[in-house]
Order: sequence, then structure tokens, then C-alpha cells
Amino acid sequence: MKWDRQGAGMPGQLNQTARGIRTSMVAHSRVPASNATGLRYMALRDSFRGLRSKVPSAPTLFVKKKKKKTLKDVLHLKQMKTTITDTAKEYWRLATDWRFSAYLFSIFLLYMFYDIPYVNFPEFVDEHLGVPLSQASSLVAGIGGFNLISMFFCGFLSDRGWIKEHLFLVYGVMISLCGVCLLLSTIAQDYRFMLAISWLYGFFIASNYVLGSVLLCELMFVSDFQNGYGFLSMTQGIGNLIGPALVGWVRDATNSYQVMFIVGAVGMIISGIICIGIHVSWEDEDEETENSRKPSKKLSNSNVHNAEEGKLDEKPRNGILLSP
Repeated sequence: MKWDRQGAGMPGQLNQTARGIRTSMVAHSRVPASNATGLRYMALRDSFRGLRSKVPSAPTLFVKKKKKKTLKDVLHLKQMKTTITDTAKEYWRLATDWRFSAYLFSIFLLYMFYDIPYVNFPEFVDEHLGVPLSQASSLVAGIGGFNLISMFFCGFLSDRGWIKEHLFLVYGVMISLCGVCLLLSTIAQDYRFMLAISWLYGFFIASNYVLGSVLLCELMFVSDFQNGYGFLSMTQGIGNLIGPALVGWVRDATNSYQVMFIVGAVGMIISGIICIGIHVSWEDEDEETENSRKPSKKLSNSNVHNAEEGKLDEKPRNGILLSP
């Protein structure tokens, strides 16, 4: 708004104080904001003399200009890089544990060949024993039924005292027996024999579904279970991806189900033996630890007596001295 010097009701000279400015503007029905008459407007007194300046009636707003985001900021590439690096370090730390790596290799071999009975037993019975597919499908039903029964059985055994301390041994034996069942199918000459083999296979293979995650807890801390189970699932997927193609190639190359069954049986038996080897390695370490904690034969009679009474200081695995 502009004011003329000769406007009606305007004095000849304008008082340049804040009170004078406020009084003059109220007379013209214009009430400025408090900051309009502050000290920062006192520097504009030369402009007010000409009465040509505009005086705002609202506070001056200062808007901070936003920083233009780049593609790197939008995609959070720095945070993504940090997350990938930390995850890779965790996986590498798990992979350097030879027991965990051996267990993964065992799972890889198992998942390459464990689908053979589900897919190929009905076809094998149809071609070699003359049993129609409608009847041969009961082999797969038998595998599923005994699989269900065995899940309850394996879950019950895994909570028992001695079995709980030898889970890898039990698991390895049952997986090896799966390979034995597959190997026996090559000499089957009767449908009832194949039916019994299918039932046994379904019973033994359930240990993989029940004890798989339990064995991971035996190999690592609970805090590492998430990464370990992800590693395990990836290994299972790779085995399922490669196994059927390899089995099909063996069947087409040899034109024989027996050769395919033998290859699968060998792979599953090796998978079980690896788990048994993990158990044996733990037993050896526990035995060495127990021997290292026994009193030496060169101790004096008093030390031997104290050791027999349990008064000799021992150092456990965590390195903390036990109080006498």
C-alpha cells in the first residue's frame, strides 16, 4: 500500500519512532505486525521519508530450501551396502565352521536324491513287476502314512536323555537306512517287498523333517539360528534344483532304474555317514577334554587325595576357575 505525502489526515512530518509509525498506520486502518515495527525496520527510515515504501502486516516467513535428493539417497545405497557387508560376514563366519559346512554338504546330497522313491517307485513297479499305476500309487501313500507316524516317534525320541545327547548319531543312522532301502529296491521281485521298502523309507526319512532344525541348534548358538537356517534352506533348494535333473540324466543315459537307484542310495548313505562323523568328532573332543581335566599320575599323594575329594581346582571349557 502506498501513501501520498499530501494524503488526507497525514501530518506534514512523520515521527520515525516505532510508536509514531504504529500511530500513523492505525489512523489509516492498517495495523502492522509487531515485527514490522521492530529494529530491523529502523534501517529503512530513509525510505519511509518518501512514504513510498510498503510495510507488511504479517511476519516475514523464511522457508529453508530442501536439498535435492540424488539417486544414491533415494535408494539408500550406503545403508544397503552396509547391510550386505554385515550379512556376508555372518555367512562367512558360519561357513568357516567345518562341522556346519559338513552338515550342509550332507543336506545337499540328501536333497538331491530323496525324491526318487516319491517319483520313480510307481514307474519302476509298473515296468518291472507289471503292477498297474493305479495300484502302484499306494507305494507313495504308504511313504506318507509312515512318514506321519515317524514324525511323532522322532519327536518323542529327541526329548529322551540318551537320544538327546546323540542326535547326530541317530539322524545319520536313519538317513543311511534310507539309502539302504533305496538300494534294496534294485533286487525287488515282488510288489509286497516294494511296499515294505516304501514303508520303511517313509519311516526313516521323517528324521530329516523333524531333526533338521534341532541339529542346527546343536551346531551353533541360538543367536545364529536365523542365518544358519537361511543357509540350510538355500542348500536344500540347490539340491532340489540339481538332483532331479541329474537323476533324469542317469535314467536316460543308462536306460535303467537300477543304476539310478544305486546312485541315489550311495549319495544318501554318504549323507548319513557325514553326520555320524560329526558325532564321532564331538565324542573325541569330549574324551580329550575329560582326560585333560583328570589329575596327573605324577601328583603327590596329598594332591591325589584332594583330587579324589573334589578339592582340586579345575578349569572348565570357558576358562573360568571353579571355586573349591
